[in-house]
Amino acid sequence: MPGEPAADQSLLPALESFFDSLSTPLVSPMQLGLLKNAAAFFPPILRLGLECRLNGREQVDLQLCFRRDEDDLNFIFHWFERQFGGTGEEEVLLRNFFEKWANPLSSYHQDIVEVFLELDVLPSGNHIPLLFLALDISLSAAERKAFCNTLLSEVLGYNKSFFPTLNTVIDACPPGAAVAYVGILCSRNIDILRVNIKKLAAAEVVPFLEAIGYQWLNSQLKDCIDFVYSYADRVTLCIDLGQSVYPGIGFECFWNAQPPKETYWQHFITELINRGLCEPAKAEAILNWDEDIFPDKESRWPEHLWLESLYAPEHEFIYLKKKISHLKLSYHPGKQAEVKAYLGYGNLRMDLSIKEAKVPKPLTNVPVAINQLDNAISHGIEFLLQAQTQTGWWKDFHLPAGRSDEWVTAYIAYHISQISDSRLTQPLATAWDALQRRFKPDSGWAYNALVPADADSTAWACLFADSIGINNIVTQEGHTLLNRYFTAEGGVATYAGDEPIRKLTQLSEEASFSGWQGAHLCVTAACALTGHKQALNYLLQHQSSWGYWESYWWTADEYATALATEALLKENAYEHSGPAFKATKWATTELAKLLQVQGKSFQIALLLKILLATNNNRQYQADIEQAVKYLLNTQQASGNWAASAELRVPMPGNAATAGGADTWLVKDLQTNFTTATVLYVLNKYCCMLK
Repeated sequence: MPGEPAADQSLLPALESFFDSLSTPLVSPMQLGLLKNAAAFFPPILRLGLECRLNGREQVDLQLCFRRDEDDLNFIFHWFERQFGGTGEEEVLLRNFFEKWANPLSSYHQDIVEVFLELDVLPSGNHIPLLFLALDISLSAAERKAFCNTLLSEVLGYNKSFFPTLNTVIDACPPGAAVAYVGILCSRNIDILRVNIKKLAAAEVVPFLEAIGYQWLNSQLKDCIDFVYSYADRVTLCIDLGQSVYPGIGFECFWNAQPPKETYWQHFITELINRGLCEPAKAEAILNWDEDIFPDKESRWPEHLWLESLYAPEHEFIYLKKKISHLKLSYHPGKQAEVKAYLGYGNLRMDLSIKEAKVPKPLTNVPVAINQLDNAISHGIEFLLQAQTQTGWWKDFHLPAGRSDEWVTAYIAYHISQISDSRLTQPLATAWDALQRRFKPDSGWAYNALVPADADSTAWACLFADSIGINNIVTQEGHTLLNRYFTAEGGVATYAGDEPIRKLTQLSEEASFSGWQGAHLCVTAACALTGHKQALNYLLQHQSSWGYWESYWWTADEYATALATEALLKENAYEHSGPAFKATKWATTELAKLLQVQGKSFQIALLLKILLATNNNRQYQADIEQAVKYLLNTQQASGNWAASAELRVPMPGNAATAGGADTWLVKDLQTNFTTATVLYVLNKYCCMLK
């Protein structure tokens, strides 16, 4: 195979530069020598991981990953055939497994997509590695159970006590969750089976543990569950099975981006340090692990990667990548938790080809068909479902405080909750569960967990809860807390006090926060949607003579105007028909301008929201049709709309709604915010036609 390493070379020569780069806090000199010995045991496939304990223990273990659809499985089999040449039970076990996995006709090959070997790196020398098998996600629960029973019976024998417990675990997985990995603990205890369950929602963990007969549920465990699900994007539950479920539980915590782009790595690790579970020096090394490595940075580039690059298509380039895979919090009743970091290293392909941008079709006079709308909405929903993290969050807008999850999730969840689609039921419930865990009893919800609560995030969370029929102590307190953000004039400020936000921004005591603590029409309009009469009155007093309301946090006045118009007409369409008429006249003028410009989906969706809010919108039918066609024509192949929601963040003392030095302008690069806004108006128009 082109680019395949020579059979007599181990992983060790390919890792010389990697080992030289390892920092002492993570890997002691003694442990480095042990890791080099361990690397000589593995074949030269650059897809590895270090398992680092974050407390005072020095042990660092080595993992290697093999993929069915990317690697030469016969090469791997023959490599381990030489390594496991003995007659011991575990050597025969691994040799036989790799032989069957390499056979394309076997069920092993068809149903196992990935294999991890984990070597406990100990001073006593190399032992038989642990074997973790990734099951094909397309397997149904029945197929998964049948395959696991067949596989484990053939590999380990029929006399293992964990079979009934395993079947119970597979049956207990709620819809959407599944046993994703099974682990055979060679050199530890092959009578114990490690099982990893993916996609369990936070609210499902305790009922799942109860269903499988777990006997150690207590407040300490529930605190662990709440902690990991509050901050991680994805959580995998790891349990050990014998005749029953063992007490130890692992929570593998994943994030969809690396630090510093994803600030929750830092927040999570800081909390681990505060709990005495992580050494600060190791934390710093982990947070600086992420790196792209190119040949010009390395004096000893692995030879087989040169060959792989030569045989790759001309638009592809091979490079090396260091990234944090995940953190694992291990809980054991009555003992202090332990945390490990899994640090990845391997070669990746960079695609340098230029992708052609979609060119919108010219707008025509052909009426929009309902099936066009249904298809676009369905496709957009699928995009947002894929974008939601397992723990319930949608994220967007990258500011110095990180990406928003609380505010963005509340906004998106509210907008798509108006769509009647059974696929949304569970994701919306998961989103509310995530928001409810983050609620701050003294102030409400925030941009994200690192930022003090604000009125806008709190208003959208309340609107979302109301839209799905949630009425509990949290929602009641949320509505009440909105009152603390009202100014003396009746408008709504984003932040009620400057002490928490001053501490976050680290600005001096002399720095003004009058801009962020003044009344903002875009925030006041969101609060008005919750039914606050005081906010509605303030909006009536501050509509411009042209008909729009100014946005403070947005470059588009369409945002504040759309929310204000909806709020006023929702409260009393007849009484507020005058201000609404002025807003719609302004909207039609703006729409005529923007329809000629690409990349304005967010603004056009907001203008369409204004036109659709009026009861008598027949006079605007031609404008509405043109706006709908624009949105349909600009939908991307993946179902989303290109980022066009532009957030404006001025300095805290700047009260102006435009301009200002050092103002941050940030778009929703994940496109979730724009997409949810467009789906809301397309659905509203579709319902109007039906």
